[in-house]
Amino acid sequence: MVDFEEDDQNKGNSTFNPEFPTRHLSGEEKLIQSMNLYFSAREMKKAGLKMQHPELTEEELEKKVTEIFIRASGAKFYDNPKV
Repeated sequence: MVDFEEDDQNKGNSTFNPEFPTRHLSGEEKLIQSMNLYFSAREMKKAGLKMQHPELTEEELEKKVTEIFIRASGAKFYDNPKV
C-alpha cells in the first residue's frame, strides 16, 4: 500500500481516518489517501471472494475483482467481452 511521509502537521495520520480533516492536506496527500482506500477495498473484495471460492487461482481472483470494480464504476466499455 502506498503511504505518504508523515510531517509534524499530520503525524500519526498517514492512513485513512474518516474523522481526520482533509482540508489542510495537499492534493497529492488527498490522492494518496484515496488510492490507499481504493486498494484496501480491492484487497478486502479479493479476500471475500477467496473465502467464497477457494478453488480460484490468484489470476482468476484478480480478474474477478477487476470485473467487479469495473462494473461498479459504471464504465460503459464493460460490455466488451475482452475485458
